[in-house]
Amino acid sequence: MNQGITVHGPREWSEAQRRAETYLRVLSGRLGSAEEQLLAQALITAREQHRADPAAHPVTLAMESLFALLPAEGPSPPVAMTPPIQRVTMLPEKTEFPFHDGLRQLFHTQLLPFAGAR
Repeated sequence: MNQGITVHGPREWSEAQRRAETYLRVLSGRLGSAEEQLLAQALITAREQHRADPAAHPVTLAMESLFALLPAEGPSPPVAMTPPIQRVTMLPEKTEFPFHDGLRQLFHTQLLPFAGAR
């Protein structure tokens, strides 16, 4: 197996810097002095790791270094997607059959409890 030695030039390192800058802008909304210091430290760490492992891609090393420097966030609260479930009871409606209605009209009385209420 012939494995070529991959040499990463300035183009790959500028891509790594650009992606790390973009991530920090999205994360904090701006790229201030604190973010620039994080970016510089991440790139320094990535270059040191690249000396130890020249086959690793600069973008991967820069992003891993940046993630190691960023403070770990706690778990975020879940986003409510639907309204909360409310339990309700379903009461059956009284059923009126034509036979019962006919009996009621025939006898003109409400004494037939099995015929349902009107």
